[in-house]
Amino acid sequence: MPRAFRVIGVDHLYHGRQIRNGFVASHAWRGIHEGTSHGNPLTYSFVGNIVWLPSQLACQTDEEGGFGQNVLKAISWVLFRTFVSNTTAKPLLDEIWACLPAPDISVLPTDFASRISYFAVDIQRFAATNHGLIKALVGALAIIEQKGSSTVLNKIEHERMSLCSRYCSNLPSKLESSGGFLRLKSVLRSTLACQP
Repeated sequence: MPRAFRVIGVDHLYHGRQIRNGFVASHAWRGIHEGTSHGNPLTYSFVGNIVWLPSQLACQTDEEGGFGQNVLKAISWVLFRTFVSNTTAKPLLDEIWACLPAPDISVLPTDFASRISYFAVDIQRFAATNHGLIKALVGALAIIEQKGSSTVLNKIEHERMSLCSRYCSNLPSKLESSGGFLRLKSVLRSTLACQP
């Protein structure tokens, strides 16, 4: 979805442009208080845990506890930790942040905020698409619940957006092996309840 939005960044190479090939979504936190962010439906696709980086830079953040990863964690913590979109969402956001170990924010330079680039996100479009994808995912979970972990899912999509085909095909077995089925259903329902 970020590829649809323009980048805003003072004196930045991509300012006013959309990202194309060569960028990857990276997780700031891999290790969390209980397991990994990849195995937790609360943290896996949480905006505060995802950053889009040039692929050449992303590999510098792959080392658990390494400097690159610690910088990403600190940036996210400072920018997003206290952000609450609405009071209904606060308990869910608090629960997500509680999963993530607090980083050392002293690694950040004092002027870091002025050097960060963002996506110029159309909030209504972003929220509507995500809400639609969450509903589609809830529907896919109902199919898995009915047919079992050997279910072969088609693409999970809403309008023109879809979840990664690898995610869709692996979801039934991953949910069974991680015991995360009920947890994911709970998270999705909580998320839907937080929509304004």
